[in-house]
Amino acid sequence: MQLGVFPLPLVLFPKGVTQLKIFEPRYLRLVKQAASGQGFVLSTYLPDADFNTSKLGAWVDIVDFAQRDDGLLIIDICTRELVEISDIKVEDDGLRVAKVQPVNHWPQADLCSKSRKLSLALQEIHRSMPEYAKMYAKPEFDNPTWVCARFIELLPLPVEKKLEFLLPNSFDDCLSFLATIINGENKSDPITEHPRKYS
Repeated sequence: MQLGVFPLPLVLFPKGVTQLKIFEPRYLRLVKQAASGQGFVLSTYLPDADFNTSKLGAWVDIVDFAQRDDGLLIIDICTRELVEISDIKVEDDGLRVAKVQPVNHWPQADLCSKSRKLSLALQEIHRSMPEYAKMYAKPEFDNPTWVCARFIELLPLPVEKKLEFLLPNSFDDCLSFLATIINGENKSDPITEHPRKYS
């Protein structure tokens, strides 16, 4: 499968949502093609990589759009799944196109003491940031992988660090990492369930 590629200095995980401002002709063409249902790939812009493009990216769908009075196009995108990017080519107008192959991300995970605390922290963010919360009409606060993914997207981390957590075997490391910086827990704590009351 071949899709258009939009490199930006951000990382999106499965089910991640963000808003983009489109004004360059090549990306307006990309959006027009994507609107037919095929979507496009959001890759992470890497200055030193071939074509400045990460090897893994987010295959996204356009879920909403609006055009401002000044002609600027605003689109909301949601990640369908992750893909491996290869065989990149640059078309005449500068638009990158590439061969993409869907890849698995994190397996389903059960709630544990660490992920429950992270869920409560993310719920507080939703309460304090209504504009962000509006992007997720059906939040999955009981889904540890969904919660962890949203935190990695939100945190001001280097994109290289975020890309580490796109790997399929990285969930345990991600959970421990977030438990350390968000929950203030010791990184070596075992990921186990403990009886606990939450107010």
